[in-house]
Amino acid sequence: MSEVTDAIILAAGRGSRLGELSASSPKCLTVIAGKSILEWSALSLKQAGIENIHIVSGYQTEKVRAEAAALNINEVNNPDWQSTDMVYSLMLAVKHLKLEKFVVVYGDILFHPQHVINLIKSTNDIAMSYDCDWLNLWKLRFEQPMADAETFKIKNGKLCEIGMKPNALAEIQGQFMGLMLFRAEGVIKIKQLVEQIGKLNKKIQLTQLLQQLIQKKQPIEIIAVQGRWCEIDTETDLHAYNQKLNTRAEWSHDWRYPVISSDT
Repeated sequence: MSEVTDAIILAAGRGSRLGELSASSPKCLTVIAGKSILEWSALSLKQAGIENIHIVSGYQTEKVRAEAAALNINEVNNPDWQSTDMVYSLMLAVKHLKLEKFVVVYGDILFHPQHVINLIKSTNDIAMSYDCDWLNLWKLRFEQPMADAETFKIKNGKLCEIGMKPNALAEIQGQFMGLMLFRAEGVIKIKQLVEQIGKLNKKIQLTQLLQQLIQKKQPIEIIAVQGRWCEIDTETDLHAYNQKLNTRAEWSHDWRYPVISSDT
């Protein structure tokens, strides 16, 4: 198995649901527990052995570029960020960087390095981490967790549906975390699918692309985790997480603890 040493952070969008916070600064530069989301991501990736970190910028590129340079992160710009989505940013980075194997990280998540260590052990073409303890996090974030949730169905140990509107809690067997692994054949598969979808659909989301891969019988390995990550999408998220961290009590989704194990 070839070693994975690259990661692409997708952070081109504005993150308008953060309100005034994203009006003055890109979402990935939002500060929590003394560091920006980007700095936390870089720390986790480096602790997991990822040597080369790349970020796709768009909104307020100059600020992202400056922070990336300070963290020794390579920056790739998506000038069409307003009219495109994450898949477009991902393919732009793949084309520019000519990578054949890499970890993909959403630009608004915080995650423990152990999740990356476990993910890059996969020998599959496409793999993703998912949280089995997602409901506790969603109850913290939302008054009605089902209103913002999407389907995540598993059959015979494989992902069989993702990203649809759920009708029942049983249709959500986990939460996609925005953390994925692509190897060479997986990269070829997504390139082929993006070409089939065509240039007219620049707004396709990654979960939509994954669902289409599933429909084409492309296996996607799923790697379960128990908490130790979170997503910052709104000011409510930020407030809720800060409250949890300030209590100093143990919290299942605290990403910060540096304890890692190569045997886990």
